[in-house]
Amino acid sequence: MAFSQRLGSDFYARVHRDIRAGMAEAGIDLLLLDSNDDVIYTTGFSHYTTERPVVFAITQAGAWLLLPRLEQGHAAHQQIAAEPIVYFEFPGVDRPFDVLARALPAITGTIGHSPGIAFARVGQIAAAFPNARVVPSPIVQQMRLRKYPEEIALHREAARISDEMVKSGVALISEALRRNGALPSEIEIESHVSRHAMNIMYSEHEDLMLVQGLASGLVYSGIRSSFPHGMPTGNPVKRGESLILSLGCRVGGRAAESERTFFIGEPSAEQRRHYSVAYEAQRIATAALIAGHTCASADIVAQDYIET
Repeated sequence: MAFSQRLGSDFYARVHRDIRAGMAEAGIDLLLLDSNDDVIYTTGFSHYTTERPVVFAITQAGAWLLLPRLEQGHAAHQQIAAEPIVYFEFPGVDRPFDVLARALPAITGTIGHSPGIAFARVGQIAAAFPNARVVPSPIVQQMRLRKYPEEIALHREAARISDEMVKSGVALISEALRRNGALPSEIEIESHVSRHAMNIMYSEHEDLMLVQGLASGLVYSGIRSSFPHGMPTGNPVKRGESLILSLGCRVGGRAAESERTFFIGEPSAEQRRHYSVAYEAQRIATAALIAGHTCASADIVAQDYIET
């Protein structure tokens, strides 16, 4: 049976119900969310973020998605869990939040917005709703820390594919070693594993939610492997070097990552020592991830081990 990346209407109904409960508790009359991930979380609408606002709006009585006309057909195709409110273009004569305010003319009281919203948009919201108080609200950010069962299934599938990406990268290098040929470059490995992930999704999933960061990764070798989050380059990996594959993908907008350290050939004594320290620090930190404790506390015990 093919895997479905899209969640059903009952899922979004539960999300909206829980958001409204949080709004009632916090005294929020209208909540506005404009981040890509928040929009996916609340409506199922995936899009490429541009300067044109796409904003989820929810009250106790309804849920809407403010979007530019060029996204209207895209939203209809995805069967979003919100009623669309369309503005013509940006920048344009009609400002997006003015269009939203005309569609929701009775809004007074308190308007909440996601804490990460652009500062300029806060002023635009306040101008469009002059009779309301505009405040940041972390309701949805806090909700997203606890996953619904349907989301866990998406994360697990993303994790499975991320592991397959690592296997694919190892196989590419292993085949080059077996043939005693030229080893691939970092960017060639990254390109190969990204295509592999997308091939899995297209062949094994009944639908595909196209999102930013669908499948990609960080590939760095040799001295560059000591600088985390470096971008892949055209440098070929070399025998005797260390190699880090930090690869991930997103399924239904939910992400996972698989990261491993390898050695091309037999590691030296120094490489073994560095690896064993990092391995033990990770083991200690994982054991310290206990319910009720902070993530910082786990990081501290790992750092202490490394520094000693």
